[in-house]
Amino acid sequence: METSKKLLLPATYTLFMSIGITFVLMQIYSGSFAESFSLNMTELGTLLSCQFIASIIAPLISGRLSDVIGKKKVLIAGIAIYSVGCFIMGFSKSVFVCQVGIFLMGGGNSCANGVFCAALVDAFPEKASRYIALTSVVASGMNMVTSLLSSLLGDVFPDWRMMFIAAGVIILLPLCFTSFAKIERANKEIKAAQGMREFITALKNPGLILACIATAFACAMCMTYASYVDGYYTDILGAEKLGASMVFIHSLCSFLSNSIFGLMKMREETKIKIFMFGGASFLILEVLMTNVTLAFIFGLLFSFLQATAFSMCISLAAKQDPANSGTATSLALVANGAGSTLGSIGAGFMADIWDMRGGYLLLAVCGLISGLTVVILDRMNKKRQKAN
Repeated sequence: METSKKLLLPATYTLFMSIGITFVLMQIYSGSFAESFSLNMTELGTLLSCQFIASIIAPLISGRLSDVIGKKKVLIAGIAIYSVGCFIMGFSKSVFVCQVGIFLMGGGNSCANGVFCAALVDAFPEKASRYIALTSVVASGMNMVTSLLSSLLGDVFPDWRMMFIAAGVIILLPLCFTSFAKIERANKEIKAAQGMREFITALKNPGLILACIATAFACAMCMTYASYVDGYYTDILGAEKLGASMVFIHSLCSFLSNSIFGLMKMREETKIKIFMFGGASFLILEVLMTNVTLAFIFGLLFSFLQATAFSMCISLAAKQDPANSGTATSLALVANGAGSTLGSIGAGFMADIWDMRGGYLLLAVCGLISGLTVVILDRMNKKRQKAN
């Protein structure tokens, strides 16, 4: 049993390795999507948002199912859908088929992502936040490696269709590990809400609601930035060579940040407040700078601070309702999808009516709102602890 339980860790980290690859592929090839299907900025934002829209819908189903029928069954289904979505993208010949592939990829991705995080909370409650932080280290590490290869190889780097087919094959690895892993709660006395009344009561948890709001606005800022950073430095600042390297630089900063902050023994609330207020401030400064060097420095600081916010928000949400960790985590992923969709479409819209400076300012405001929400949540939880 012990060996089987430990397979949960390689299953989790190979999945997040795959997520890291596909996440950066969506950023690297955003221009290629626009070129292949003749899309303007708003249409491109809509295409990219398909994965986020899927991540709003899928967790609503997967999170609840994982608490009722078991996390392993839901994980296997989610990973399989994730792989199929990549294959559909790879073989797509029209924008509609590509949208279907992105939707399935995003749905399967978010389904497995959230349930794996909940499974870690269930199986390793004392170490869950550190294990979840390591998922971001793995994902950002693969972001960095993939974007570095893209920068070094240039035109020799495979086209987007071939790369998504390869990603679909790689995703079969976590599927194999998951099939042999034993996934159960460390504390078997904790029972999920089974009846509809109990489930609705769980959804009324004010701490969980605030955690989801914080997650939505954090992801609006953090998940959207890299998709437009190449165009920002190329079109707004006239630094084409730097723009081509910014996805890699962003990924490198994310990897370093997750390696440092993710493993620090500090409360999730404290980390998120630092990341959101600091990240939003540096993003605003990046936008205000007309000097490329100064903008680059503030962009580095933003990239470094924002990286761990997502995993911390997911962990924070799960801890608001340990008895329904799958539902709590999935609701946070729904918030991630909603916030990321807002960020992607909103930034693209602002870029069309103004330029990308307006889009980035919108993202910074989202970061500030997230930080303020966590301040409220933290104070509420401290008052509740004193009352008890």
